[in-house]
Amino acid sequence: MAWAKLEADRTEVREAHKACRSLRFYADEDVDEVIVGVVRDQRYDVESASERGLVGHSAEFHFKRSAAIECVLLTQDHAYLDESRFPLSQTWGVCIVDVDRANVGQLARALEVIDATLGAYGLLWKKSKLVIESDCALRVCRRGGEGEFQYIDVSHHKLDANGKDVWVWKDS
Repeated sequence: MAWAKLEADRTEVREAHKACRSLRFYADEDVDEVIVGVVRDQRYDVESASERGLVGHSAEFHFKRSAAIECVLLTQDHAYLDESRFPLSQTWGVCIVDVDRANVGQLARALEVIDATLGAYGLLWKKSKLVIESDCALRVCRRGGEGEFQYIDVSHHKLDANGKDVWVWKDS
């Protein structure tokens, strides 16, 4: 097992990155407004539950709302990893930010991981569950397969110190 640099054609990465700018996020009430601001600063469209007055609703409400408005759910709640309650097939994607809310530097670095990974993977993670961990690694869970066969693929990613290269953990 080892970290391997994610290789991608730079032209493809730029095009994928442009396409990802069309992604929209819905921040549930657990998301700190600092996170919403940082994501907006990176030129993503974010609808905030707090700003819309949707505080006090259940996780199921926010999950369904994000799908209904075709947004990736942005949250800090790990309950969304429960596939029986929140199936990937019923969402546009879930992004769980598992970092210290008070540490703006750690938060900004974690969001750089999202931004770099979005550029490397494009819209492939649109139907994925992402967890940005406190060490700024990105765990990606997504459904794959055809017909009745389904599996969850979990991969781990990190951003290099140069802020440009994305590394993926390879089981070999």
